[in-house]
Amino acid sequence: MAEAFGIAGSAVGIVSLGIQVTQGLLKYYGSWKGQDIGIASSGTGQWLLQNSDFLEWAKGNKKAVWCRGDPGVGKTVLASAIVEFLENDLPLKEIGLAFIYCNHKAKLSQNIKYFVSAIVRQIVERRPIIPENVRNLYEKHRGKETRPTCTEYLSLLKSLANEYSEVYIIIDALDECIGDSGQLIWSELLSVLKDSLPNMRLLYTSRNIHDTAGTFTESTVIPIRASETDIRTYIKWKLQTENVLLQFFQQDTTLQNDILEAIASKAEGMFLAAHLHLESLASKTNCGAVKKALHELPTTLDGMYDEAMERIRQQAKPMETLALRVLSWIVYAVRPLQLEELQHAIAAAELEPDDRYISEENLTPQSILVNACAGMIKIDEASNVIGLVHKSTQDYFDRSSRKHFPFAQRDIGTTCVKYLSLEVFGSGLCYTDEEYKRRANENALLEYAAGNLGNLIRGMTEHNLN
Repeated sequence: MAEAFGIAGSAVGIVSLGIQVTQGLLKYYGSWKGQDIGIASSGTGQWLLQNSDFLEWAKGNKKAVWCRGDPGVGKTVLASAIVEFLENDLPLKEIGLAFIYCNHKAKLSQNIKYFVSAIVRQIVERRPIIPENVRNLYEKHRGKETRPTCTEYLSLLKSLANEYSEVYIIIDALDECIGDSGQLIWSELLSVLKDSLPNMRLLYTSRNIHDTAGTFTESTVIPIRASETDIRTYIKWKLQTENVLLQFFQQDTTLQNDILEAIASKAEGMFLAAHLHLESLASKTNCGAVKKALHELPTTLDGMYDEAMERIRQQAKPMETLALRVLSWIVYAVRPLQLEELQHAIAAAELEPDDRYISEENLTPQSILVNACAGMIKIDEASNVIGLVHKSTQDYFDRSSRKHFPFAQRDIGTTCVKYLSLEVFGSGLCYTDEEYKRRANENALLEYAAGNLGNLIRGMTEHNLN
């Protein structure tokens, strides 16, 4: 019993050490599963799991595999399928396994220490007993209230890895491995892992924009594509879950197949395109409108996003305003936002000049937030992060944000000022860590508003200030 309490205490210590990376800033497998476009469509990605190069890597006969492909073809879907395959088919007691999802929005926290600590955490969590060297590192830093250095994490990682025949590392979206300086750090990350883990079996995904294989000369390249079978499987699954379209199928028994054929032919191997087309069709109000839309489906991602923004503009004014606020906050956020943070931001933006409080009644339900945004946002249920549906969505808004959100920085800055002016903060400073944590827990937007207000104000143009 005493040993059990000791292990539990050590597990709490790992959290305190910082080995547990903040889940709001890093996606783990638990949040991938069922969250990404098409992942719930069973059977997709089987072609990769049966690929001879992939199977040789999974057996430990290849050191590195680079899965590269264009935006929207389902690389993250495949990455999660690979992790599930390894968990189900390999003896996890004999191998180490960890995965990293890089996020361009998390650049303020992404560094080598961040990623190495995430790998350590996952390897330790799969162990039935907390290793002694982990407990020792905790004890070393507990009294000082410090966290381990990157060197200490690397030393710990090497020690843990030596207990396995192979350590499998999966990195998704390596091209989004951007550090706090704004520079790409994927090359440094791969070099560190290569030097630290001689028994590593690495698989990483990225777009076709970086010669990442140059860091790993042993890399075998597997081009990633969504097969027509995968696209059709995904469309069929989605058609069975769209309640609006199901009503139309009762009126016209051929409509379902017409949609399947039209979208499959226009998707051009992209899950993302199929998703956006289906969102567009689900917004129609009758069979005739759906049939007409089938002949007018956009053929480019920018065209699909333009069409989604047009649908937003056609909503009732309150829903249009809500959607534009949600999207502008997500687009301009300096880090990934928790759902509750965004709910508080929207509530603060809607306050009247004399309002001094935000209550639960002021918070917009997540279903309304998502439905207002025409398929361009999603919520990660495991981490509760709300974000754009795809990196290409951010790219689209980076090119067109002045058109869609001309006063976004002014409005966001004003909202932060309004939030920090609420009556709840009128009691003054917090004098203890416990008091601050309690205040931050009760006021979800506090840390973001207080921590970024200066940057937001500096980012405003003189015109906006006037």
